[in-house]
Amino acid sequence: SFDEKPSSSFSEKKIKTLTRYGYKTGKTRYGDVKDYLEYKEISKYDSNNNFIEFSKITFFPGGSSLEEKSISKYDSNNNRIESSHYGWGGKLDWKNIYKYDSNNNLIEKTEYNSDEKYISKYDSNNNKIEYSRYKTEKTRYGDVKDYLVYKEIFKYDSNNNKIEYSKYDSDGELYEKYIYKYDSNNNEIEESYYNSDRKYISKYDSNNNKIEYSKYGSDGKLDRKYISKYDSNNNKIEYSEYGSDGKLSWKYIYKYDSNNNKIESSYYNSDGELYEKYIYKYEYEYYD
Repeated sequence: SFDEKPSSSFSEKKIKTLTRYGYKTGKTRYGDVKDYLEYKEISKYDSNNNFIEFSKITFFPGGSSLEEKSISKYDSNNNRIESSHYGWGGKLDWKNIYKYDSNNNLIEKTEYNSDEKYISKYDSNNNKIEYSRYKTEKTRYGDVKDYLVYKEIFKYDSNNNKIEYSKYDSDGELYEKYIYKYDSNNNEIEESYYNSDRKYISKYDSNNNKIEYSKYGSDGKLDRKYISKYDSNNNKIEYSEYGSDGKLSWKYIYKYDSNNNKIESSYYNSDGELYEKYIYKYEYEYYD
């Protein structure tokens, strides 16, 4: 889906509506190549640059249909307090309500579509240290009770980097645990599974852009590697996946306009052949 925030180049212009058109390049039945309008994405913002509405309309021969729509509401501190998502034809899929503490930390999220509730706790540095999921159900006596489904615990270093993540089931038994390491620029360089050789290794360039991400299995062997390349504006211009044998699995090539908006996305298969291509066009409506 489309990014919720507009390009930073436009942030001072108070965007009201941003529309992106997605054109797919394909062959016609006559063998020539043509760009087909496949979808239109409309993002709306309030005067504080908060994302308030997103709609995606899909086009097909002879018509169009609303594929999805989401709506968000905010309080006076620009905290999102309600979000709703609608699927095909405008049917409500889910609705969430959010609550915050005096430091504007999200402390509670209630999902009305699934009767689930999420509670968060924070330390004095506003780092999330606990995250619990509850299921709201009626007891046999008719009253309502929240039952713990799982709990997550987070630990941080002196730079407020997350260094440990633990997940416990409803009985308090440890389910999984991850350890994190960072470089001198506070970039996460390693995520490892506790008591296992399974880990994820990241590398960065001098601008702190992630340029390499490698996945290792429980046997300690390389499973997948992802390579990213960037332009002088730190826009990702290439993203590739390689298998354990070092061979290319797929590759994306991206192009941008002078405002750093993505205008083209091309997907290449393992043979380096163009498989799919999208072209994006934008329209802007600003606040007065």
